[in-house]
Amino acid sequence: MIVKKIFLLAVLGALIFVTPLRPGDALLAYRLERSIRLGAEWLVRNQLENGLFRYDCSLEKGSCSRIQNLTRQAGGTWALAEAAYFFHDRKYFEAAARSVDYFVRISEVREADRRLIRSLPDPENGVTRNNAIALLLRAILALGREDPDFLKSHGEIAESFASHLLLSQTGEGLFPSRYAATSGYYSSANDDYNDGETFFALIGMYNTFPRPEYREAIFKAARALENQYGGSLNRKFYAWGMKGFKEFLALGSEPAYRDFIFQQTDLMLETPYFVFSESLPKTDLPQVAFLVFSEGVAEAYALAAESGELERKREYGDVLRKSIERIFSFQLTENKNLSEETYRRAYGGFCGSPACRTQRVDNTQHAVLALLRIYDSLR
Repeated sequence: MIVKKIFLLAVLGALIFVTPLRPGDALLAYRLERSIRLGAEWLVRNQLENGLFRYDCSLEKGSCSRIQNLTRQAGGTWALAEAAYFFHDRKYFEAAARSVDYFVRISEVREADRRLIRSLPDPENGVTRNNAIALLLRAILALGREDPDFLKSHGEIAESFASHLLLSQTGEGLFPSRYAATSGYYSSANDDYNDGETFFALIGMYNTFPRPEYREAIFKAARALENQYGGSLNRKFYAWGMKGFKEFLALGSEPAYRDFIFQQTDLMLETPYFVFSESLPKTDLPQVAFLVFSEGVAEAYALAAESGELERKREYGDVLRKSIERIFSFQLTENKNLSEETYRRAYGGFCGSPACRTQRVDNTQHAVLALLRIYDSLR
């Protein structure tokens, strides 16, 4: 009976997803909401007892890896928290809160510079990655927007995690990605993904807890990040950097940072990822990276609309309309010769490619976040 209902929903989805629509159309909004809802349901259905999610599943084999990745798990938590806020759905809220509780349980607290520092050591190697903390912070902040009592109970926890990020910042303003509790030292090398994610998280913290140390850190980081990444495209930095700089502009920062977002986006749109042919191009990054990049383009579109950049708004809007169709192609909404059990578990989740042989928690994370941002920017 469950599979029959799923099949009927898949048929309905196939009929609905036929025709590309213009931004603002009611049916487009319905399609986006339905896809986001299915992704959030996948996260809830694939949550384990400890609060984490099934990480990496082979649909052909019908099995999931036991390996975990705290950064991607935190990203799944954040996506579910944003869905909870978007739909005002208590089920999603409670599931995301359970995941947050897992991270709090495994965290380690130390004192430095007369403040509490909370790290997040990976159970497998003891290493804390800044971007795991960064995505967890965005999850806590999203849950706090939905329920202020949650922020009251988790505010000090969030600030102790943020203190870890502040302590890691280098003199020039970048963020080394790893901290090893055994040695007590941060790595000397920064990481392109991590720089953007940490910057983005600290801006969120400043917007919620407007303390001078957060403001000082993000303004220092903004200058360093523009020097590090300006003039050429770094794909690993792109989406997270655009999210961060878009929020940074709202703080009254220099207009030059607006031009930085547009410059980076124009370069991104020249890459093979945004050539909309019948099949995705072969590149050195996985096909699913397209989902991440779409998040950044949505930020640039929103900025173009706010800035009155009509030509860019039109160009980026056309790209987003095509991107929506491609993002939908990553979502499993029909049975591709899977067992009943595997299909029931996998239905509505996003895959590593349109061929849909594997599902990983960050596939659904990035797709849900991209669709949420696109939905918000096109309204």
